[in-house]
Amino acid sequence: MALLAATFSHASAQAAIQSGDSITLSVYQANGDHWSPYHAVVKDASGTVKADFLTFCVEKNEYFYNNQSFTVTDLGNVTNATNYSLSGYTAWVYEVYASRYAGLNPSSDLFSTIGGRTKADLFQEAIWGGMLVKSGAAVADGDTGLLGTASSEFVISSSEWSLLDQLGIGKTAYLASYWGQAGLSQTYGYKVIQIAPTNGFGQDQLYRPDGGPIGAVPAPSGLVNWAILAIACSFPMGLTWLKKRKLATLSPA
Repeated sequence: MALLAATFSHASAQAAIQSGDSITLSVYQANGDHWSPYHAVVKDASGTVKADFLTFCVEKNEYFYNNQSFTVTDLGNVTNATNYSLSGYTAWVYEVYASRYAGLNPSSDLFSTIGGRTKADLFQEAIWGGMLVKSGAAVADGDTGLLGTASSEFVISSSEWSLLDQLGIGKTAYLASYWGQAGLSQTYGYKVIQIAPTNGFGQDQLYRPDGGPIGAVPAPSGLVNWAILAIACSFPMGLTWLKKRKLATLSPA
């Protein structure tokens, strides 16, 4: 399972994540269909915490162990396993989330419902809907029509788009924002953190390398591009893990 991540402005300045850092992922609150967002803590080789933030999945069919450490292996603009490209829409949806729920303890409103769906689940599905199949190529500004289609990580139905509009994270609001006006290829400093263990499991997360500011969607002139970061880990048998955001226990081989 790939994840979307960024540091929050409530904390002191945090060092940029880089190859070789460790990252620990855990469930923040088991709620809704997807159990998003997740808590991520990044440390350097000495064990010093570099970043502490909440994150969303960007590649829904990857997996991770709950509360286990991974190793950052790379940075880029596409997901590690399936070459889904990060779009400005996905980065913008996360930025809107952060502007409303900045910090490590978002209000219970995040888990309230619209049309029977938790807001957290809707943010998650919008983030997936903005990850586009481009085989490593850059997302083009004219690809807006591909959002939430079979050419994305997640197909968003018309009824779900309606709920996203109610939540203020539909295509109309995106296109009216600074980010939408600048074009789908403008991802404003976000990166995908790739986690690529040798046993076939992987992780990708979204991260803002400059550490912020998160919480106020800025004008294009003050922003930089976002990208993708890779992570490797080993998976001891018998530990609890997350699969498609549901907890299960691995049996010993």
